[in-house]
Amino acid sequence: MRVKTTSIRTALIAAKGPWYPKDHQGQGFYALFLKQGCSLPCLEVAEDGLLYIGKTEKGFSARDQFDPKCGHSGSCTARRSLGALLKDQLQLSAEPRSRRSFFNRSHHFRFDEEGERALSGWMRAHLHIARVPFEGNVTAAETILIDLLCPPLNLTKWRNPQAPYIKRMRRRCASEARLFFMPRRSAA
Repeated sequence: MRVKTTSIRTALIAAKGPWYPKDHQGQGFYALFLKQGCSLPCLEVAEDGLLYIGKTEKGFSARDQFDPKCGHSGSCTARRSLGALLKDQLQLSAEPRSRRSFFNRSHHFRFDEEGERALSGWMRAHLHIARVPFEGNVTAAETILIDLLCPPLNLTKWRNPQAPYIKRMRRRCASEARLFFMPRRSAA
């Protein structure tokens, strides 16, 4: 049986709404949408505003991009991409996700506390979320959904023509985070 792209998109659109805490212990999908009339700097988005599709195998609260359990963007792919795109507009300062390992310092980043609050506020004001429980093979289904619907913030599982730009903005934040560990030179 072949699933029509329009029916999947229609189901996600029907499920979208403002963010609210959601504790669902099962698995499923979530999708981020720009609200009507909103935009992101230098990013082309479909008319319905679809930005990102993600999966959860441990419940929706475990993958909450608006209010991450860890309290920051360090483990939230879509949130880090949004922050990288909005860095100048929101005056975000990147810092390391963790001080424990070189990988964490050089690849992942988060924003300072004020920046995390600003990013969460921007997301609540400009984005909708759709949450759809799913009982099948969520990993395989996510790959198919991303390939069919081509959300611009998904950097893998489809040939995203905007990925080089988003990755460049993310590298800019990662570079700033690496500077966090550089010794500060005292003024002479």
